[in-house]
Amino acid sequence: MDERKIKYQNIFNLYRTNDLESAKEKGLVFLKEYPQDFQILNLLGAISVRTENLDDAVNFFKKALEIDNTYTKAYNNLGLVYRSLNNFKDAQICFEKCIFLKKDYKEAYNNLGITQKDLGLQKDAMVSLNKSLEIDNTYDQALYNIGNIYSEEENLKEALVYYKRCLDSNPNHYDCLINIANTLTKLNKIDESIQYLEKAISINPSNYAAFFNIANTYYSRGNLKIASSKYEEALKRNPNHQETYIRLGIIEKEFGNRKKAKDYFKQSYLINDNHPQSNYQLGMLYHEDQIDSEAVKYFDKCTEYDAQERALVSHYRLQNYDIIKNAISNSSNIKRDSRIIASVANHFSYNFDQVNEYTFCPDPLKFIYQKKISELIDGSKLKNNLISLINKVDVDNRLSGVVKGGVQSTGNLLRRKENEFIALADLVQNEIKKFLKSFTNCNDLFIQNFPKDPVIQNSWFIKLQKGGHLTPHIHHLGWMSGAVYLKIPKQINNPHEGSFIAGINGDNYPKNKDKYPEKIIDVEEGDIVLFPSCLFHRTVPFNSEEERICIAFDVGIKDKIFF
Repeated sequence: MDERKIKYQNIFNLYRTNDLESAKEKGLVFLKEYPQDFQILNLLGAISVRTENLDDAVNFFKKALEIDNTYTKAYNNLGLVYRSLNNFKDAQICFEKCIFLKKDYKEAYNNLGITQKDLGLQKDAMVSLNKSLEIDNTYDQALYNIGNIYSEEENLKEALVYYKRCLDSNPNHYDCLINIANTLTKLNKIDESIQYLEKAISINPSNYAAFFNIANTYYSRGNLKIASSKYEEALKRNPNHQETYIRLGIIEKEFGNRKKAKDYFKQSYLINDNHPQSNYQLGMLYHEDQIDSEAVKYFDKCTEYDAQERALVSHYRLQNYDIIKNAISNSSNIKRDSRIIASVANHFSYNFDQVNEYTFCPDPLKFIYQKKISELIDGSKLKNNLISLINKVDVDNRLSGVVKGGVQSTGNLLRRKENEFIALADLVQNEIKKFLKSFTNCNDLFIQNFPKDPVIQNSWFIKLQKGGHLTPHIHHLGWMSGAVYLKIPKQINNPHEGSFIAGINGDNYPKNKDKYPEKIIDVEEGDIVLFPSCLFHRTVPFNSEEERICIAFDVGIKDKIFF
């Protein structure tokens, strides 16, 4: 080996062992001695990438190509840098030149595919990625990226096929393990999801991502204490990850520890005070405590989620009526399906005897639906098994502030794997179809724009003891809400004890009148009640020593869920 090659190899070895400073220093000396060596220019470009000097990297790769415009490695590397700079069009050109010069360059096909995906060219991306697999059908990155495309298209089963093929080729592919776990969670295969995340942790215990995702999985299952400990582990590995602070704050809030929740939200806010979730969650704390002048300050800094709608409620309570009137008028053309705006508009129009300009659900009481589910009547095996399961299911309880004299579960019961919950979820979905059929001729936007494939976004049990009740509230995330009643006290002193009441008044809205429209629904065991989520609802306290048990739920659009 001649002296030039020996020097280059020594520099490359320094790069490979991560002694980047020495590699760069010796590389620049080498370049002075051999200024036309395109390989050292490519290596200096790679060193610049590793040290995050991307502008230098672009210059080195371009100089390499000026010397040899057929050097495919430099084209591929330059394309990758352009991708890092979000310059996807120039990246695409580089990868296409690379492939033109080297037809079997599987990495370039893969890189072209993910660049085309970023440009919104999904079909072209799939063609390029499959070209990569034609060259090597075990190439893990192409398999992984095809899995990602299927996942984004919500074709979860096909995504799993490619993710698992990727894992067959590379059992230690960390990101693939994470994505398989997340896909399994979406498919409600929680235990299997946790197994993949545990494997990811064993492969790379210093990375926060697996801890963060396994915490999310435990949270979705209702195991908040375990989730909290996993989030803490994630935070040790990434102390500036704002989302982890947010989720720890949400858990503390669900446990009723509002001061600790605020501390976590503040820590996130201090990292970046423009972070949408930080502003939203701080705004929500003040909003819920009805410190509305503070709430709007944070909501005004958040243009995501339902922050602006929440701010509208705060403005209403602050009696900023001009803001309310303008917002309702504007929203009728811009945001036509907000349950929060519908709630404010319905109350505001009745409060001030004005025409309701917000036409989403101007008469929500007419959509209250009550039916008996035959599978849950007295003596029902399913009903008895559900009650037994509720009493022993491994979930934590939350302190929402709405439930008085009772407990409310966490997680999403109707997405659990137990047969009884699966059966009840099917029965609920069947009643939703019947509900929609009963309003076939209705022209209200609430019905006309009803989600085409409605999902049960969230579901939980509520167990009330003597004197227990729910205070007035709405379910702002749902399109429609409901409850299935499994156990109702039979010994009552007054006709409506334990009954369900829905109306347009609540949340300390300003009142100009003594009475507001509402409807009392006397419920029995085996009943299901469905109603628009914009309706305030509450329950009447009861004096019986018996327990009152129901499973409540929200129905809406898939993935339209705030953590």
